[in-house]
Amino acid sequence: MNLNDPMYPADPGTILNGDAHIRGSLLGASESFVLKDSKLQIGTVGYIYFIDWDQNRIRDRKCHVMVVGEK
Repeated sequence: MNLNDPMYPADPGTILNGDAHIRGSLLGASESFVLKDSKLQIGTVGYIYFIDWDQNRIRDRKCHVMVVGEK
């Protein structure tokens, strides 16, 4: 039996995960934000969201923050 065989058993994790990769590719993996006078410049109605599209298994996620610039 090979991958081209219609009776080849599909991996459920792969089927459930495809949309997560497409969404991640469209939105990207990182963003840059401006700080001015120690305040985040996202506007009066601005929000920052961390979205986990890949929800077919439980895992710990980490969000890394790097501050670049002058003091």
